[in-house]
Amino acid sequence: IGRFLYPLFLMEMALQYSMIPALRKWPAVKRLAAVLPMASLVLYLPPLYRRLVTAWPGIQPVIVQAAYIWVLAYVAIALILLLNELLSTTFNSVTRIEEKSLNMRFLEGLTIAEIHTIDAIGLHQTVPMKAIGSKLGVTMATVNAAVNRLERKGYVTRTRGEQDRRQMLVTLTNSGRKALRVHSAFHRKMVDRALEGLSRDEEAALVKALANVKAFFDEEYETLQ
Repeated sequence: IGRFLYPLFLMEMALQYSMIPALRKWPAVKRLAAVLPMASLVLYLPPLYRRLVTAWPGIQPVIVQAAYIWVLAYVAIALILLLNELLSTTFNSVTRIEEKSLNMRFLEGLTIAEIHTIDAIGLHQTVPMKAIGSKLGVTMATVNAAVNRLERKGYVTRTRGEQDRRQMLVTLTNSGRKALRVHSAFHRKMVDRALEGLSRDEEAALVKALANVKAFFDEEYETLQ
């Protein structure tokens, strides 16, 4: 009973928490998910099972193999749905908390895009505008607009390159460095909490998983370009 009800519990939990539109639109999916577990439980009722095995001796391995396949399938699908929901809610939480943090001292009046531009510039670096665009993966027009706003707000300064006067270099002001330190502290806390209680092997597995997620986003971005 436990072998059949545990994957059903996982699947029901995954369907309950999943925000995939198709699954939310068809609540009957939850009822359909119970069909295979219930059918398996019925087949394994001792009187019925003995009759089936006696009448068709070759059916026993078929029943066992079929149950094994759907149990593994349910566990795999449920874990994928739960992982998808975990990643989605995590990214949403990061964005939401970042937006809330803009009310903190040294960050007031900044947008998320401006904070990320400050982060791309770096604490004590003087970087070309093109490098900021490459790091953020945005167009030069977007970088120009963000840097113009930050310059008006007093977070950055712009100077011409000494060797190439056509090149525009950007540096953080004291206000910009203070804003970057506050924002970086949030990310340090996030990383420390994520790694809390993990062994070296678990940390390596987490880094590998996140690297795969980043590679997926990079590939999708290249496809959309």
